[in-house]
Amino acid sequence: MLRLKLARVYEELKWIEKNAHNSALKEKSFKDFEAIERRVSNINVSMLDAKELYDLKVHVDQVRGRLKLVH
Repeated sequence: MLRLKLARVYEELKWIEKNAHNSALKEKSFKDFEAIERRVSNINVSMLDAKELYDLKVHVDQVRGRLKLVH
């Protein structure tokens, strides 16, 4: 179940990065990104799955940095 949640988030991040240079999608990208951040911060995992969640949070931060560079 957790891996499915994480895979969905990664797909959304991929879409945001792919469309980062599209000014027509700028507002949607930021709203979608904020929603992702909220969802990720609310995911609870066992200690066994903590690394996967931590890795996802690092990747979310990296995408945030790239979005700031583009816009």
